[in-house]
Parts: sequence; C-alpha cells; structure tokens
Amino acid sequence: MEFLEKNKLSVPERKIIGYLLNFSHTEGVNKAFFFVRFGFLPSEWEILSKALLQHATENFITQKIRTAFGEKYLINGPIKSPDGRNPEIITVWFKENNEDIIKLITAYPAKL
Repeated sequence: MEFLEKNKLSVPERKIIGYLLNFSHTEGVNKAFFFVRFGFLPSEWEILSKALLQHATENFITQKIRTAFGEKYLINGPIKSPDGRNPEIITVWFKENNEDIIKLITAYPAKL
C-alpha cells in the first residue's frame, strides 16, 4: 500500500473556494452541495482543505496513472467531516514531471 507524502501536497485556496465549494461553478455546484451537506462551508474553507490533506495521507493510493505530463493519483476513502458522518470520497491528485509538489485536482463522492 502506498500513501502520498503530506509535505508534498498542495490544496490551493482557489480550488476550494472557486470550485469545490462554489455554488456558481458549472462543474463544482454539485460538489458544493455534497460537501456543504456534511458541514464544510465556504466561509471556513480551510477545514475542507485540511480534511482533504488528511484524506490523502490516511487513505492509500487506489490507482496511479502515468501520463506524458506526470502522474495522477486516485485515493478512495472516508473524509473526516464537521458533522461526523465522514462520507466516502475520491480525490484526484497530480504530480507534474520534474516537480515535487502534488496538487489536488478534484474531489467527489465515491457513491453517487
């Protein structure tokens, strides 16, 4: 089993506020409804950021995909939510060739 290294992970504020918790984003709106339902709020975006980092370091990599541009990692497991229900999600991370930082690409419910 392989895990991502916490000190190499990056969850930009704009990924949380501008996408995952953005009710105006055409692709992110459903994700915003999902995450808010479990107590993650746009006004407290740091809580979701920390939970996503924890998700990536406490759940093992379920799929690794090599591309011409780098490596993509999929992680499936529960995320610790403010309301304590801890839903199963999938996070997608990407590490570009010749880079050390692994960036969050997206997060979504494991079960629709």
